[in-house]
Amino acid sequence: MDLTIVDARNGRLVGSAVANGSFTSENATSGFTLFGFGNVSTAVAASALAQATRAAMNSATEQLVDRLKERTG
Repeated sequence: MDLTIVDARNGRLVGSAVANGSFTSENATSGFTLFGFGNVSTAVAASALAQATRAAMNSATEQLVDRLKERTG
């Protein structure tokens, strides 16, 4: 996730950062259907994507806070 930090008072670019996130699931599924319940792999993939997005957002927040601390001294 690419971040651009802009001073809202004047619209000037303050800085930029790249936030990354990853998540690896220990439990892999085969995606089979049993008794009408299926598509298990889609649920796992969505969960892994959500966890990776959360990690990227945490990274972005930490970087933004660090940049703001630098600017305010």
